[in-house]
Amino acid sequence: SVEDQPRIAGYELLNEPHVFDNVIDLPLEEQQVIQVAHAGASDPNNADEMRYYLQRVLDGNETDPIEVVDLVGADGVAVPVPPNIRLAFVTDVVSEGLAVSLRTFVDNGGVLLIALKSVEMANSLKSFLPADATVEETAVDDYVMLGRLDFSSPLLSPFADARFADFSSIRFWHYRKLSFDENQPDAPRVIGRFDSGAPAILQSVGSQNAKVFVLTAGWQPNDSQWALSTRFPPMILRLVQIANPRQSGYRLFEAGQRIYPQELTNAERWNLTLPDGSVRSSDADAASVGPEKAVGLEADTASSPVAAESVLLDGPGRWMLNWETPEGPKVMSLLVTVPASESRTEPLPVGQLQALGMSSDVAATKEVAARDKMDSGNAAQLDARELESQQKFWRWLLIAGLACLALEGIFAFLIERRHPIEMA
Repeated sequence: SVEDQPRIAGYELLNEPHVFDNVIDLPLEEQQVIQVAHAGASDPNNADEMRYYLQRVLDGNETDPIEVVDLVGADGVAVPVPPNIRLAFVTDVVSEGLAVSLRTFVDNGGVLLIALKSVEMANSLKSFLPADATVEETAVDDYVMLGRLDFSSPLLSPFADARFADFSSIRFWHYRKLSFDENQPDAPRVIGRFDSGAPAILQSVGSQNAKVFVLTAGWQPNDSQWALSTRFPPMILRLVQIANPRQSGYRLFEAGQRIYPQELTNAERWNLTLPDGSVRSSDADAASVGPEKAVGLEADTASSPVAAESVLLDGPGRWMLNWETPEGPKVMSLLVTVPASESRTEPLPVGQLQALGMSSDVAATKEVAARDKMDSGNAAQLDARELESQQKFWRWLLIAGLACLALEGIFAFLIERRHPIEMA
C-alpha cells in the first residue's frame, strides 16, 4: 500500500497460461460526496426546467454520490458559491451579486457551465462572454442540429470514438446567436457549432486550470432534445470529472482508453510509471525523469494548440501517476484492466458464423473435427460409404430391373391379345 492512499486488494488466477487477464485489482475506498452548485430554478420536480434533468443525471452517478447545492432559493434569495465547490451550473438569470461570486469562483480555479436560456440571462452574465459579443434570439424555421464538434476539447473528448461521435439526432428549436470576433487572442474557443454555422458550445480557460463552458441553447424541452439524448449524461458527468479530479487514490480504466494527466493531477508537471517500469513524463527533457527508461508522450490527435497532452493506456496493469503539490508529492494508482469483452473466449454459435458468410468454413471445420475423433476403422467405413454414394450403382440396377418388368408386362399383353385373334 501507499501512504495517503486506499488499500488495494486483488485476485490472481493461478496455473492459467494466458496471463494477460489473470489479475484484477479491487481498491478498498469509501465513497466521498461531491457537491456541485446550481443557479437557476430550484424545483427538482419541474420537468420544464433544466434543473429537473440535471438532478436525474447526477443522481445516477455510480462513482461518488453527488449533492446539488442551490445558490438561489425558492424565495429568490441568492447565496455565494461555497468555497469547497469546484463545479457550478447556471441555467437562469442571476443577480449582480451572484455574478460577482461566480466570477470569484472561476478566478479561484472553478469550472462553470452556463446554459443560455434567454437573451436576458446572457446580459446578466456578460462578464463571462467576450467583451464585443452580441446576443440575439434566433428564429428557427423547423430545427437545427449540431454540426462541427471539436473532440480535442476535454468536455467532448469522451465522444471522440466514431461510435459516439454522432450528435445528429439532437434537435434544437431555439438558441441564442452569439456573435463576436473569434480571431481575438482572448476570444473563447468554439468547440461546437450548429449546422447553421452559429456557435453552440464555447470554452474559455482561465488561471489555475479554471474553465468556463457556454451553451447557447438550453436542454429544457422548450429549447431542445438534448436532455433526452444518450450524449447528455456523459457530458454532465464529464464536467464532474474535470472539476473534481482525484488528487490521490485510484482510478479505474480499461486498456485502450486515453487519459489526460494534467486534468487528473491539476498540475502541469507529472510522471507516469508504466507496469513495466518505464516512465512517461510531462517534461520536455526526458533525461530529467531519472535513471529509469523514459518514453515520449503521445500527442492528442487534434492539431489545436490548446489541446491537452494525452496518454494512451495501451496495456493492463497498475500505472502510477506522480506529481508535486505545495503540500508535498502525490501519487495516484491507475488500475487498467482488460475490457470484459476480451475475456470472452467461448466459440460463437454455428448459426452466427453462417450468418457472417462462413458456412463453408464451418462445414469444413466440423468435418475435420469429426474425423479426428474417429478411429481408423470408422474412418475406413466412412470412406466406403462416401465411395458408394459417389458411384450409386444400385440406382442403375434398380432402373434396369424396373425396365425388365415393364418389358415383360408388354410382351405378356401382346401374347394374350394375339391368341384370341388366332382362335377366331
